[in-house]
Amino acid sequence: MEENNYLFVHLTSSPRDRTSQELQYAACKAHITRRVHRKRRQKLKEHEEDTCKSQASESARSLSLVPVEFSGNSDPFNCHMITVTPIVNQAVSFVRFHLNRCWSPTYMAQFDDLRPGPCPVLRASSTIGTMAAKWVWSLFVADVGTFWSAVASILPLMIRFVSPESARELKRVSLELKGKILAGLRKTLQDKPLTPQPSMALIYQVKALFREATTSGDTNSASVHAKVLFWLAEQLPIRECQGGEDVLSIALWGDSLSALFQLRRPILNYLNWMPQIVATTWNSAEALLPTPHTGHISVPESVFSPQLREAFSHIRRVIHFGKVSLPVDGDEHLRRAQLIFHWVITKSEYHISSLLDLYFDLTETKEFDGVSQGGRHTEAALALALLYVFQKSFSDTSHSDGIDIHDSTAVIHPALLTRMKAAFLTCSQVERVMYKDVHFWILFVGSFCEERLQDPSSRNPNRYGEWFHQQLAEQAFEDGLCGWVDARYVLGRFVLNGFLKPPAEEWYERTISHYRSL
Repeated sequence: MEENNYLFVHLTSSPRDRTSQELQYAACKAHITRRVHRKRRQKLKEHEEDTCKSQASESARSLSLVPVEFSGNSDPFNCHMITVTPIVNQAVSFVRFHLNRCWSPTYMAQFDDLRPGPCPVLRASSTIGTMAAKWVWSLFVADVGTFWSAVASILPLMIRFVSPESARELKRVSLELKGKILAGLRKTLQDKPLTPQPSMALIYQVKALFREATTSGDTNSASVHAKVLFWLAEQLPIRECQGGEDVLSIALWGDSLSALFQLRRPILNYLNWMPQIVATTWNSAEALLPTPHTGHISVPESVFSPQLREAFSHIRRVIHFGKVSLPVDGDEHLRRAQLIFHWVITKSEYHISSLLDLYFDLTETKEFDGVSQGGRHTEAALALALLYVFQKSFSDTSHSDGIDIHDSTAVIHPALLTRMKAAFLTCSQVERVMYKDVHFWILFVGSFCEERLQDPSSRNPNRYGEWFHQQLAEQAFEDGLCGWVDARYVLGRFVLNGFLKPPAEEWYERTISHYRSL
């Protein structure tokens, strides 16, 4: 303990003691100065010790494997292609979420992947969508260029759900990423000549760039990337082009959904390319799929186009999967689940592309295989309605705040409205009778669109109109289909997905009774 030495100055009025008194004053000042300097040095020493302890703690924390801090920069040494700012961290997190739900069938989306429950298809502890997400994620993180290409490919989806300021920042990040990715890809091709068999990392990177271009609507760039992708895929061994996992990753997540959201023809030629590249997967999965239920009803004869009939058969079969269970035989259920998933998704992409091509063939040509004008408009509307059901059935992916990443309602509804009005104007009386059930199913799908578009919180919740609701009620009244049980039988002859929300039994009879009373 520090000793407290006190010095005192003896006051005196004697001139003889004045010198002694001044010496005592000087000693006191020196004593005070020493104590002040000692305390200052002590404080500096304590501050330095605290700083060292803090730096040591920060150093230890930086070396530990901790979750990414979304509020800061997780790449302080600028090792990545771009600066990993909070918005970039948010984008990477969005990619994880997107993959975990991408192409997850509606009957799978009802299961929480964070708390796995029984799976209706395989009674396993993990869903098909989750296993596929892990598989695709492993492909993305295998190469730095591929990873950032994958992030760039999904950024256009994220831009729709952020503030205008964040959207501008994301667009800047997307442009910066694409520029550096293309520069790196060019350098790779210059420094390392292509071998007879190109690396899958290179193919994945081109595929991600293709997806980014299609998602953002840049069809010119997408066409260039598609040509490169086709050429690279053709260099792979024949055995891999018959359904190997590498080629499956090329086939999956292509251009069909982007084409649907933008209502255009697909860039990839699915009709010729897809069956060839995944033939082995389709054949292997067929033996593992549940058999069609005994009460199977054929597609109505009023549906003429082969593309429509095949697509109806496919979606009805897949929706049936959600109502049956398959036996689990150890680890084999994982392989079976992956095959089923690949079969469902590649077949669905194939049919979506086929329906898009059919729709534009029907609307862009004045004569189509001898079909009348009313028939062309009806089949075009039927293709649009079926496209919508496909999209809602196989990629209905909602955020926790209710925003659907994959929602084609706002795109399909106006086009479907135009086609149905044209069909009603151009169909003869004989055709109106022949297409009666077809029109009823299309009106039902259109009414479902209007149910999805209605916003109860808005001052004008019906700002998208009620034309389909009105027409559905009129035809239901004429055909004696005011009850849901009767209507469900007619709709089931086409396709009726009971997993979609809002459920039809909640709004159908309410709609009919409301418009009957007007």
